[in-house]
Amino acid sequence: MGSPRQFDPVGARLFDRCDVIAPVLPGHGGNALDFAKSSMEAWQEAVDRTVADACGKYDRVILLGHSMGGLLLWKAAMKYPAAGLIAVAMPLKFRYLPHALFNCLKVTFTKIPCVPREMCGVDPHPLYACFGWIPRYLELFRKAREIRSCLKQIQAPVRCFYFERDELCSPASAGCMPPQIPLKMLPDSRHSEWTGETYDAIADAVLDLLESQN
Repeated sequence: MGSPRQFDPVGARLFDRCDVIAPVLPGHGGNALDFAKSSMEAWQEAVDRTVADACGKYDRVILLGHSMGGLLLWKAAMKYPAAGLIAVAMPLKFRYLPHALFNCLKVTFTKIPCVPREMCGVDPHPLYACFGWIPRYLELFRKAREIRSCLKQIQAPVRCFYFERDELCSPASAGCMPPQIPLKMLPDSRHSEWTGETYDAIADAVLDLLESQN
């Protein structure tokens, strides 16, 4: 349910070095009913189309995805000639800590500006439509299993970040990664609340992949 807004601090560091494309997936940018009517298949098709178009337009394309976005981009990077992939809190294993429920309540029942609200690209109203999200979450679990089975098949350079305090993506996901993939565990960020250190580390990883291709 993410929003391109979550990458604004990263994009701010990159605008003078490269073009930045931050697509909105189907079912995002609207309300709970829009999200319920979408599907993992539609999201993967939208990501594949965006990556294919970018690879046709640019000499080098660096992919950056958070959470489910990492799963979708991992699949796309296996099909298209991306110059690199950065996956942030890509959920290969899950957990649900109380802080996740706390964030959901803030997003759903308060209009007070907060980081979780800025990170969320779906308005959770009408609330009855949220029951329609159950198939979307089941699709997410299946997608995670699919990507776990093909982690070693990717050819593009990869950088992975995980968060020790993540309330949704278990840090144990890092243990699923092949040993040759560079991985960094960040101590202070959560799944929906990133520190300045995290934004800087992600931007540095993008720039590192750009420079390594020169």
